[in-house]
Amino acid sequence: MGNANKFFGAGQRRAQTRLKHAILESYLAAFAGKTGSKSPGGNVGFLDGYAGPGSDTNKATGVVVDGSPRIALRVARHLGFINPPKTLHCVFVEASRKNFTQLKALLESAPGVDTLALHGKITAHVEEAMARFDGMPALVFLDPYGVGLDQVNVLRTVLGRPGNQPTELMLNFSLEAVRRAGPFVKKPEGFPRRAGLLKTMDTWLGGDWWQPIMLDTDPDDEDAVDRAANDIAGGYAERLAKAAGCDVFTVPMRRSATHKALFSLILFHPRAYAKYPYNEAVSLAQKEWRETMRGIEIERAERELEKDPSRGSAHVEDARQLTKLEEVQLELDWVDTIYDNLKHAILKRGSVSMKNDFDLIFDGVRGLARGTHFRKAWDRLADEELVEMCRPHTKYEWAVIVRKVGASGVTFRGNQSVVKEE
Repeated sequence: MGNANKFFGAGQRRAQTRLKHAILESYLAAFAGKTGSKSPGGNVGFLDGYAGPGSDTNKATGVVVDGSPRIALRVARHLGFINPPKTLHCVFVEASRKNFTQLKALLESAPGVDTLALHGKITAHVEEAMARFDGMPALVFLDPYGVGLDQVNVLRTVLGRPGNQPTELMLNFSLEAVRRAGPFVKKPEGFPRRAGLLKTMDTWLGGDWWQPIMLDTDPDDEDAVDRAANDIAGGYAERLAKAAGCDVFTVPMRRSATHKALFSLILFHPRAYAKYPYNEAVSLAQKEWRETMRGIEIERAERELEKDPSRGSAHVEDARQLTKLEEVQLELDWVDTIYDNLKHAILKRGSVSMKNDFDLIFDGVRGLARGTHFRKAWDRLADEELVEMCRPHTKYEWAVIVRKVGASGVTFRGNQSVVKEE
């Protein structure tokens, strides 16, 4: 049983990492493709502030898992072949000497991609890295194990960089770091490590505003500490977004559906239309994550059958069928939710646009549902003759749904539609 626990635990950790990296790969390609089409020369920047060695090898299985540098190189090659081509300029920062050596070797084996590897902490290199992206859009990826880049640098150097080219930050915020260090605020002054930890937290989070949240939390109540950590993560995102004049999109990173989130993956973005492609990336990655987790459950059932053949093969088949039904039901529920959101808005005000009303459309299913579910909800409204049918080849990120003239419960005044008072 001990070996099995290690096996499944490793599988869950890999699933969480794959979720994060699947989102990164999909969105980096979308970001560079969109912004690069308007950037001079098709140039786009990418900064990976905690790059690592480039890939990780599972010692037990020998399986190599791509890290963020390999993902960025793959995206860069892809962008070079699209029409018109885009150039992704990649800067990787890594503090570990061992990891940096491996990273350098990886980059040297990837000719044709513009890369720069910098050894040391991101705080020492962030200005140099961002300066290389002058005049071009840039996506910054910060994925520290614990506390991250201090808020001053995030605001001034990353989100506040000069120029009019869009800059977005994908930040993996460590909830576990807050859960571990946060309760030290309740320790008495002079307690070992207290002063240093609180100073580090204040620098990271941009002040001591978070301390009252932890002071009101019982450190022995794990659930209460978890709620406090999530409140602090939300407060951090809100404060940073307000100061930078941008919006946020948050995705919890957990090992399984029943585990507490270890990280909160936060996208800081100034462009309203960034929500749709990022949501697509998150939704597809979440689907892959669910498939991975269900695969682990099927493997568990197969191992249980090996230990106890009396269960019969139906035990494994039941697990397979259950996973299929779960996904089908989830998607049906998402379509229902989007349909309700759209219908309510259409009847109330007459039109809905993806650019301006993304949060309304995907309320309750953000990061789960995506364009295909939006289309099905739209088709249902059209079948009810409340709106016009979706035109073929409609780009959903630019979609505008307008209530059909003469739809039930609606009067029209010129070009404006108004819901009839009952």
